[in-house]
Amino acid sequence: MFPLIDFCVYHLITIFIPTHRYFFLTLLHFILFLIIILLILIIILSHFYCYYNFLSRPRRPQHIERLTSQVTSLGEQSRRQSELYETAVKRGRQCEAEVHALTTRGRQLEADAQTAEASREHVVIEKEKTERILNRVIEALGLTEMGQEVTNDVEMIICRCQQLAKLEGEKIVDKVRRA
Repeated sequence: MFPLIDFCVYHLITIFIPTHRYFFLTLLHFILFLIIILLILIIILSHFYCYYNFLSRPRRPQHIERLTSQVTSLGEQSRRQSELYETAVKRGRQCEAEVHALTTRGRQLEADAQTAEASREHVVIEKEKTERILNRVIEALGLTEMGQEVTNDVEMIICRCQQLAKLEGEKIVDKVRRA
């Protein structure tokens, strides 16, 4: 579990119980080992000393000031981030409202287009009916000989109707006089 301790114990045993033919070489190893251990202890103690000095030095106010400035800058960053988030949420809501308005406008335009199409179909049907009636009137008035020009000239048809009405009126007056 503690390899350093195991290593020390092993070398102590090998030094005090010389079963080795290179006893002096083992002693030299042990001395080097002790020097390494002393260096390690010195390093560890120096770290503790530095840490203790760091905490006990008058640098604490500087450290506290630095930490305070970090907290302040982090608070400022947090405030900026929250403002950006609020702005993004506001823009998102505005976009949703615009999408809703555009969707409603699109539906309204579709309904208007359907209404216009229905009106156009109705106008076409009414035009066909009017043409049939006009053709019957032209036949009744005896204007079929004049051709297509008559169907486009409504004034001519009205004049012919007036002539026929006048003639009919004269015939009725003649019948009444004869009778």
